[in-house]
Amino acid sequence: MQADTIITNVYGEFTAVARRLLPERGEGQRPATDPPPSRGPAPPSETSIPVIAEEDGFLQVIGLEAVADKARDAEATVRFLVRPGHYLFAGRELARIELPAAADEDERKKRAAAVAAEIRDAVIIGPERTPEADLEFCLLRLVEIAQRALSPGINDPTTAMRCIDRLTSAFVLVAGRDLPEDPEGVESLPVRFEAMFEAGFNPIRQCAERLPQVALRLAEQIRDLAPYAGGSRAMLRRQIELLAKMPSLANWADLDAEAMAERVKAAEAALAE
Repeated sequence: MQADTIITNVYGEFTAVARRLLPERGEGQRPATDPPPSRGPAPPSETSIPVIAEEDGFLQVIGLEAVADKARDAEATVRFLVRPGHYLFAGRELARIELPAAADEDERKKRAAAVAAEIRDAVIIGPERTPEADLEFCLLRLVEIAQRALSPGINDPTTAMRCIDRLTSAFVLVAGRDLPEDPEGVESLPVRFEAMFEAGFNPIRQCAERLPQVALRLAEQIRDLAPYAGGSRAMLRRQIELLAKMPSLANWADLDAEAMAERVKAAEAALAE
């Protein structure tokens, strides 16, 4: 299969998953590219009950609605500590059930057990990552194509630049949508899209140091993303700073180095607006 066809198919999968998972602007919690509130692993409270993974594998899907229904019935709140795409090992904490202390402790334990059983039924764990609820996986498949294209044995900058173009389109698509609201009774672990895209740009930038045309395309696209950056401007600024400081620039032809300096300046100006 031709590289262009593979890139088109992978990007099409990304857009389909993004439109299914992310509500249109104004219908969710907040813009998807805005960093979510920091939510570290708080220490267990006296009223929290851990739910532990019982098998190894990648978390593929969480049925949040089913968990929320059971949590509301039990007057509990479920706080997930993992999300689709995370690798789990038997013994890792999946979630915590917050259930107020009750006079009848046996009844409380019974309700907690029912919620824990629902959580385990609602998560799908498998040997591989899947795109169904894992946007990062879809994005990283584009990155993998670009990395392979930039390997010394293949040396196909045109394919890598097409991947950069599709990553740009993916960013714009996500920037125009919101993060979904959690159903009452559940707190999911939010996706940090600025971190997801940075994880995409980093390996391509690193591989592109010896290929000016690819690094220049990356700088151009970061400049063009500025109007859509929202809360991800700091991430884009970091990428431009790293492009400007690439050690390989010293070995570039003067014309290429000057072109990079012009693109860096343009991107910095666009991100400052």
